[in-house]
Amino acid sequence: MRILIVAAAITACACGPVTEAGGIPEYSYEIVHTYPHDRLAFTEGLFYLNGFLYESTGLPEQSSVRKVRLETGEVVQKHDLPGEYFGEGIIAWKDRLIQMTYTTQVGFVYDLATFTVHNCRMLAPNCASGTWPASFSRSFLSSVASSFSCLTSSIISRCWACACLASSALLPLASVINS
Repeated sequence: MRILIVAAAITACACGPVTEAGGIPEYSYEIVHTYPHDRLAFTEGLFYLNGFLYESTGLPEQSSVRKVRLETGEVVQKHDLPGEYFGEGIIAWKDRLIQMTYTTQVGFVYDLATFTVHNCRMLAPNCASGTWPASFSRSFLSSVASSFSCLTSSIISRCWACACLASSALLPLASVINS
């Protein structure tokens, strides 16, 4: 069974560097606990919030967003993506969950509590090679959140939001919306 080693990552971040005089810092870690995890879930994005893990999984025709009880690995809430989308990373912003996809250049925006999909957006056409999440600053996310006015698409029933990494520069969602 595949085990999440969340505590190891936290511990590694908390450890100080071990350095030799003039050398490159080396970090050590200690595994303090392991947690159960669904072996069939290919984790692409993960964060911990209010006692739960939020996980984005990515496999062809098997991607999902999940809310998982850390201690037991029980999936307490799940939203399956349509088969054409390969789930990537996720971030939480206020009462929303933003999930990026791979190759289709689509980002889904969900209600964090219900996993209901909100608002519609497509990625900029120059994001051709794929999308990955980024660590957004509060000011960037504020501009993104204010851009999600209640807009719908007559072509698609899903609601999308987006941002992408292209030519080593993050394209702000506001510029995508206004183009």
